[in-house]
Amino acid sequence: MRNLINGYEIATQPKELVKELGGRGEYRAVTKCRAGFPTIYDIGTFDNPLMAFNRVLPKALLNLQYKPTGCDYWLCLYARKGTKVVVVDESLVN
Repeated sequence: MRNLINGYEIATQPKELVKELGGRGEYRAVTKCRAGFPTIYDIGTFDNPLMAFNRVLPKALLNLQYKPTGCDYWLCLYARKGTKVVVVDESLVN
């Protein structure tokens, strides 16, 4: 399946492949180290996002990303800018 986005043709995944965010897949976190620089590392493969969210320090977490099994793209589940939470998935709230 291909879509035209901003004049560029991009291959997209079908909706059946990604049914809901936060299922089984790989998780990646962007945290801030003690020196203040952002650090990206792979947390691992988990069944739900809460297991991945609990693996990092909450005050240091800047971004939590999710890559579903069989998909090539990383999807954002949680993003923070300063003290404000910009993006949060409802699977983390409930």
